[in-house]
Amino acid sequence: MNYQLVYRDFLEGQLKLRQSRNNAFSMRAFAKLLGASPGAVSQVLNGKRPLTLAKALEWIDKLDVDESTKELFLDAVSKDQTFRLNETEKQFRKVEEKYEYILLKLDKFEVINDWYHLAILNLTKVDSFQSDPEWIASRLGISPDIVEDAIKRLKRLKLLDVENGALIRTSVSIETPSDIPSKAIRNFHKQNIERALQSLENDEVFDRDITSIMMPIDTTKLEEAKKRIKTFRKEMSAFLTSDSSDSVYSMNIQLFPQFKRDTHA
Repeated sequence: MNYQLVYRDFLEGQLKLRQSRNNAFSMRAFAKLLGASPGAVSQVLNGKRPLTLAKALEWIDKLDVDESTKELFLDAVSKDQTFRLNETEKQFRKVEEKYEYILLKLDKFEVINDWYHLAILNLTKVDSFQSDPEWIASRLGISPDIVEDAIKRLKRLKLLDVENGALIRTSVSIETPSDIPSKAIRNFHKQNIERALQSLENDEVFDRDITSIMMPIDTTKLEEAKKRIKTFRKEMSAFLTSDSSDSVYSMNIQLFPQFKRDTHA
């Protein structure tokens, strides 16, 4: 199947739909709606430029379509992108898959962008875990009502299941897509940073490790640095997780510029 043709037909259909409602609606207006340049949209529609999954996620959020249509569009872009991967990239993809991480689609992550959803998932792996919402609430410092709502969402997403009356986690680990603009992901990171600040004030030093380093860097190495940080996160998770886990921790790694560079220099 030509998946590129599938998503091109969808975008052309969206353009024609708006033109049928407004004769003055142009390619330029459609590009503005998508937050892209007219040239870029034209090249995608004409098959001269493939659409990346990152851009597809940005564009589909600007279009008023139902969830099933959205999923079909993103699936076509994802399969086309996979088809175009060269052999080196395919090998890298296989190495990535061995970690058995589930990449939540952004539309699903919008539902569980609050920190306590992932905390509940990880809490199920702790030896002393109890499925009682009040017990979970007391451990996380939130209300039982919030816990009950979160459990319902996690069940709908098939991330939690019930066996013999006990809540169990159905997946090994969860990772959100990186380098893709998302209000939900920004909110999740913001909450974790805020909770790290609370830990700095409230937890004993032997229960935490909050350190920092400031350095001059070569910004051309940032892409490689992000890959190494990603690998380190996975290795640390594999090292710390065991069959006798007794607590739930978050690990935040912050790498950010301390000043604005002159982009015109």
